[in-house]
Amino acid sequence: MKKTALLLLLLPSIWMTACSDDDNSNVNDPQAAEGQWKLVNVSGSIAGTSHDFAPGTITWTFDEDANTVTVVNNNTNENAEDFFASGTYDFHFEANQNTPDMCAQSLFIENLELGCQTETATQLVLSQTWADGYQLTFVK
Repeated sequence: MKKTALLLLLLPSIWMTACSDDDNSNVNDPQAAEGQWKLVNVSGSIAGTSHDFAPGTITWTFDEDANTVTVVNNNTNENAEDFFASGTYDFHFEANQNTPDMCAQSLFIENLELGCQTETATQLVLSQTWADGYQLTFVK
């Protein structure tokens, strides 16, 4: 009986010390997807849009030091949503004010909110689908 009572007292303290502090996660301090990315798909919106692009038709090159993105847009389909004409645009991150809060920071390019950024070694996804917005998918 004493062993059971002691075990019940110790278990909560073991659980408490096993917790990790993830407050220092880089999710709160996003960085731009440095380098060149090829836009391959734009989907979403309330209309259910989906446009595929051949890799290299539209490229975005992020320069984190200058907080700019250079877009080279060779898309000739005027019905396809491709967001930006060729040019260099400023970008920044702001605290996500949207509900549900899918990420801590949203990416803005020229004050256009593109939403949450998810990056792997070969893919970048910008998503604002929580608000019936668009999802942009890029490849390296």
